Amino acid sequence: MQLVLHKHNSIAAWGSSEVTLPGQRTATRWWMAAGITVLVAGLMRVVYLVWLCPFDLAPDEAYYWDWSRQLDWCYYSKGPLVAWLIRAADVCCGSWLLDQQGTKMPAVRLPAVICGQLLALGCFCLTWRVSGSPKLAYLTMLALMLAPHHSVISTLITIDSPFLCCWQWALVFAWHALGMRRLTEPPMFGSAPLDGQVRECFLPGKSTHGTTLAWFGLGLITGLGILAKPTMVLFPFCLVLFLSAAFATAGPKATNFVAERGMLLKRLAVMLTVALVVGAGPILYWNAQHDWVTFRHVFRQASLTGSRSWRWWGMFEYIGVQTALLFGAGMLAWLAATWFVLSDKRRIRLGLSWPVGLFLLSFSWPVFAVFAGFSLRTPIQPNWPAPAYLAAVPLVAVWLAHVSKPCESWSRSVRVLLVISTLLAVAITLTLHRPDIAYRTGLLPAIAGWLGQTDKDLWPRRFDPTCRLQGWRELALHVHQWRQALRQQGEEPIIVATWYGLAAELAFYLPDQPRVYCISLASDLRFSQYDLWRPNPLADPERFAGKTFLCVGPLSQSAQSGFASVQSGPAVVIQRYGYAIAQEWIFVGQQFHGFPPSDKPPSY
Repeated sequence: MQLVLHKHNSIAAWGSSEVTLPGQRTATRWWMAAGITVLVAGLMRVVYLVWLCPFDLAPDEAYYWDWSRQLDWCYYSKGPLVAWLIRAADVCCGSWLLDQQGTKMPAVRLPAVICGQLLALGCFCLTWRVSGSPKLAYLTMLALMLAPHHSVISTLITIDSPFLCCWQWALVFAWHALGMRRLTEPPMFGSAPLDGQVRECFLPGKSTHGTTLAWFGLGLITGLGILAKPTMVLFPFCLVLFLSAAFATAGPKATNFVAERGMLLKRLAVMLTVALVVGAGPILYWNAQHDWVTFRHVFRQASLTGSRSWRWWGMFEYIGVQTALLFGAGMLAWLAATWFVLSDKRRIRLGLSWPVGLFLLSFSWPVFAVFAGFSLRTPIQPNWPAPAYLAAVPLVAVWLAHVSKPCESWSRSVRVLLVISTLLAVAITLTLHRPDIAYRTGLLPAIAGWLGQTDKDLWPRRFDPTCRLQGWRELALHVHQWRQALRQQGEEPIIVATWYGLAAELAFYLPDQPRVYCISLASDLRFSQYDLWRPNPLADPERFAGKTFLCVGPLSQSAQSGFASVQSGPAVVIQRYGYAIAQEWIFVGQQFHGFPPSDKPPSY
């Protein structure tokens, strides 16, 4: 399709400095509505964390909090951004933003709240730019905020919170850096052009590939995303893929960014340089001093090293899990919207030109495809392809707005699916915030009984992912009681745990938040950040010789051989809603003399 200038200034002025006064007032009102909504939602989430949240920190959250106590340029498995954010929140409000038990849990999770709200605001901004409809953008933002996926990343401080926030705003920055404009007056919000053409809106005589400052900002936010999660390196890859496809498919009279390739490539180089310095610089500097352990971990996770066999069923498993996470209807809507974009006639009905449709596809499907490829070698965690959906959201929103019109043959079916998906998402979101509802109504026990699982130990863990977020404070109380008993005998025990998440939970929930060591390598388990912090009982046994250890977690025979004697206590069983949801063991090891060397290489 040939790309030409739109001759009507009233349309071309959208997204430019030549916006009419009524248009400015409308834009201001919608921005205020979005800003107020995001602010109120953020405040409500903070209130929830302080007064209503039944969840302790998840093991990974506590792990990142422990990182924040020892700031560095990088850590064993991830970049430093999440630790920096937690430390900043702790310094700013850790002394007063406490939960009802007096812990810093709300302060630790505050960065997740902020990142989640910024992500929603970025969704509003991008959808408005793509669709030209502030109303559709606002409704899309509300739908995102009601989804359980957004609730999770806005509540739990994992690396996904800052990472997805950076990816969302990188899309917005890329849109402005490329000088993209809304394609035309979309048929769903106005009448179609008389000649049926879909035209791009670029102003004559103005550069259409953004300013150097916009490209610098894109590089900066991409670098920050890399500091949050290595997956951010896919963003420049998607950008180059988009530009390559745009160059290959541009018409001879293109007036967009394709027309000035030389300047565009120079600014792209600026963006990549900034991203490399900001994002890769600290990580490379730290890894050069630590035997490139982060790369060993990432390559192992991606099955680029090791001897794993091919998983020919892996792609079906991956697609099935992702379809379930999108409630089925979401995946179908994404496929249908993609089909519309790839067809000229249907794309015109959506009011989308090829460059903008290509932009949204280039930052979604390639990410999804990368993890589909890796699924043939390694199991894919459900959250790994999440950035693919951030560019898909505006596309699906435009498609839904089109096909839900009464004049469309799919209108009734789409509306029914939309209502069902919305109700399901809201129900899951409410249940995630208050899991006791599923137990007290008898719903979860009934499902477990129907599947024949209620006679198995710790059966709620098979159905309820929030079990991993409960009982840690109670376990720390039991450990503290053992610790006090040993102190009364004149001994100051060294506290150790058998895996990194357990060590981090104890470090956070014990009253004095002491240094807790992880001895997972003594049982040939996975390497962790605790093995890099010195001194520790595995690398420096002479510093701990003769000490008494309070060990939490299953203690292997190999680990027990590091002590002259080992005393085991009764298992600590965590009860919730009348059911056992967790169980841990506590051991006292006397006269530590060092763990025997392992004949196996460490697992990353």
